[in-house]
Amino acid sequence: MTKSDGGDCFGNGSETLKAVQVAEAKERLSSLPGAQFETRFAAAGKAPEGELERDIRLCASSSVVSAVLASAAGLLVLINPERQIIATNLAYMTQLGIEDPEALLGLRPGQALGCINAATCSNACGTTVPCRSCGAAIAIMLAQTLGETATRDCALVRRLSDGSTEDKCFSVRAQPLELAGRPLTLVFLQDVTEARRREHLARSFLHDIGKVVTGLSCSAEMLVSEGGADPALMREVSSLSRHLAREVSLQRLLLGSDDRVDGLEWCTVTLSELAVFAEQVFSHHPVARERRLVTSVTEPTASLVTERTLLERCLINLLVNAFEASLPGESISLRLGESDGAFSFTVTNQLVLSESVQSRLFQRQFSTKSGTGRGIGTHSTRLIVEQLLKGQLGFRSELGSGTAFTITLPSAPPDLSPEVQCVSVTLG
Repeated sequence: MTKSDGGDCFGNGSETLKAVQVAEAKERLSSLPGAQFETRFAAAGKAPEGELERDIRLCASSSVVSAVLASAAGLLVLINPERQIIATNLAYMTQLGIEDPEALLGLRPGQALGCINAATCSNACGTTVPCRSCGAAIAIMLAQTLGETATRDCALVRRLSDGSTEDKCFSVRAQPLELAGRPLTLVFLQDVTEARRREHLARSFLHDIGKVVTGLSCSAEMLVSEGGADPALMREVSSLSRHLAREVSLQRLLLGSDDRVDGLEWCTVTLSELAVFAEQVFSHHPVARERRLVTSVTEPTASLVTERTLLERCLINLLVNAFEASLPGESISLRLGESDGAFSFTVTNQLVLSESVQSRLFQRQFSTKSGTGRGIGTHSTRLIVEQLLKGQLGFRSELGSGTAFTITLPSAPPDLSPEVQCVSVTLG
C-alpha cells in the first residue's frame, strides 16, 4: 500500500479548520491584481501602485508605527494584505546591507532577504512549491487569515551579492495590526541560525548515540535473560559496543571543528559485513517493532575501502528515517551492490514524499518532524557521504515505488594514501 505525505505545514496539533480557513482565504485573495500569476501556495497578486503608496504614507505618518519600529531589537517589517513591505526598521536594513529604506518598500519579505525561491520572479515569494513548508509564509498566512499571532521557524537559502549562498534560520512571528481601519501585519524576524545549529549538533550527537545504545541495551538485556550462553548474541553486543566507542570519538571530532575532521580510520569492509551490521542494529530496535528489514546483497564478498564508522552512521540514519515513515506490517529494504567499481547502498520504504518536502529535503534546518533541534539528519548524511566519503547521495520518490535513498561510493577514495587520516570539510 502506498502512502502520500501531505506535508503538514502547521506544526503540532494542526486543526483541519485552520487549513480550511487558509484555503478559503487564498481563494478570496486570488481575485487580487496579479492573481493571473501561477501560485502553488499563497496568492500571487500585489497591491495596485496607488494603494501601496497610500499604505506607505499611512505608516510613515503614524507615531505608533514609528515607535514600534524604533523599539524593536530585532528585524521588523510591516506588510500589507498582499505581503508587501510598507515599513521597516534600521536593524532589518543593516542585516541586508541596505542604506536606502525605499529599496525594500513594495518587496515581499523573502525577496528582501534574498531567498533563492523568491528570486524566480517578482511575485514569487510565498507562491512557490517550497513556500508551502516555509515558516515565514505559514506564519503570515495564519496571522492574516485567522487574525491571531503565529510563530514559526523559517529555514531559507540566501543568495548573496557576490553570487554565493548561505543557509539562514529565522524565528518568525507574525502579528495582526489594524491601522486606520487597514489590516496590516507586523513580522518580527530573529536570526537563530547559530542557536539552531548548536541545537542540531547536540541533538544529532544524542540521536546517533541513542540509536546504537538502544540496540546495545536491548541485546544486553536478552543476553542477561538467557544467561549469557548465546555466542551469537555475545558477538552482537561486542560489535555494537565497538561501534558505540567509534561513534563517540567521531562526534567529538564533529563537535570540535567546523572545517576539518581528523582521525578518520579507513579500512576494507565487505558488503555482507555491512548487511550483517544493519541487521544486528535493528533486530531488537524499538523503531523496527512490527516492521521488517529485508536486506539483499548482490556481491556478498565484494569489498571497498571506506571510513566504516561514517558509512554505518549514514546507513543507520537512512534506515531509522525509513522505519519511522513506515506503518506497522510494512517492510523496509536495504540493497547493497557493486557494479563497475561503484558500490551502492539503497534504502527503500513505501512512503511517497510530497513535492514541497522533496524540494527542501537536504536543506539544513528543514525537517518534516516537529520540535527544535531538527533538520540535520539528511543534510549531515549527504555532507558526510559527499565530502568525507567522496561519494554521492540521491533519492527518488514516486507513486507505486515509494521513496529510495541511494548512497554511491567508489571502491576507495580517490585521494586516499596510507598516511591520510583527516579530511577537510565545510560543516556549516
